[in-house]
Amino acid sequence: SGKFVEKMIEEAEERQKSQFTVLEHMKIVSDVIRSTCLKEGTNPSELKGGSRRRHISQIRQQIAHVLVEEHGIAMATVAREVGVTTAAISRMLKANLAKID
Repeated sequence: SGKFVEKMIEEAEERQKSQFTVLEHMKIVSDVIRSTCLKEGTNPSELKGGSRRRHISQIRQQIAHVLVEEHGIAMATVAREVGVTTAAISRMLKANLAKID
């Protein structure tokens, strides 16, 4: 019984070490947004402004894919940072999956 508890505590500590803090998540989010916008030649404020231009929507989709699929950031967090709803992020990811298939 004591060994079981020790093992569970050890596993929990390992999981906690691998989880990011809120500040680390926000740094990842801002870094991905900044680098993607720089690469695509646009301003991050256009994302947050809710622009519906095709180019901006495509950039949002790229950012959403990287942040959610590769970094495990919550869709709600990504949505807030790029100026759309969580449902919009979900649709973007589904559309991205459809392109891959």
